Amino acid sequence: MPRKAKEKKLRGVFEREKGSGIFWVRFVDLDGKRKSRCIGNFSDAVNFYEAERVRIWKRILAPIASHKGIRYGQLVDEALRFSEASHPDQRGFAQRLERTRAQFGHRMADSITPAEIAEWFSNMLVRRKWTPATVNRYRAAMSKAFKIGIQNGRVTVNPARLVP
Repeated sequence: MPRKAKEKKLRGVFEREKGSGIFWVRFVDLDGKRKSRCIGNFSDAVNFYEAERVRIWKRILAPIASHKGIRYGQLVDEALRFSEASHPDQRGFAQRLERTRAQFGHRMADSITPAEIAEWFSNMLVRRKWTPATVNRYRAAMSKAFKIGIQNGRVTVNPARLVP
């Protein structure tokens, strides 16, 4: 039986769980802090590690990853608080937002595109046999959540507004 080719051992590249095929990179950055990143396959991890070594050797500052933003689920929470105070159809509005939270709640709100929303609506038209009026109500609820987020300065765009 032929042996499986072993990956060359490289300092700083490792598998956290042996045999998983998911490789991590560990290095010390310019600020002296030890950092680790989950990269994926071995060759990508080696490439990332080599690029980081060169960047650190040349003393080039790494671009700062922006974690600003808000998840769609948090927008839904804000919209539900608004709904308690001033929305006439609180129960229906809350049900619609909860169903959209189940679909998009884990996503960053700025990363949701109108095409994804439209695709989800078309799937619901077929799978759940929604009527066009139901789709309009869900679109209006999502749009209101984004609109409240824009008013509070949490997001910059309203992708639900662009869904036909």
